[in-house]
Amino acid sequence: MALPGAEVDDAYRELLAQAFAEREGGIAVGSHDPAMIAAADRLHEEHGAPFEIRMLMGVREPAQERLAAEHEVWQYVPYGGTWLSYFYRRVAERRQNLTFALRAIVN
Repeated sequence: MALPGAEVDDAYRELLAQAFAEREGGIAVGSHDPAMIAAADRLHEEHGAPFEIRMLMGVREPAQERLAAEHEVWQYVPYGGTWLSYFYRRVAERRQNLTFALRAIVN
């Protein structure tokens, strides 16, 4: 069962805080949410651990370009026989992901 959005956000923030506090680097922040990316920036300032941002190709690409001016940004593309189940899981986690996907298709 998927967690409600606020619970997912809280859990993600906790995991980000743990990663930045306990690791010296190699932190990949996979999110399109500006609030989560801002949280990663704050945690980087607090702990000094370098990080990169990973975002789905075709989703919020103008934001990715802006972020790439200051951060290492990687795009990823789900592929293979399980891409559809991946997509369904992302939508189940957060309904806004469906909107992101539809915008990417239309644009």
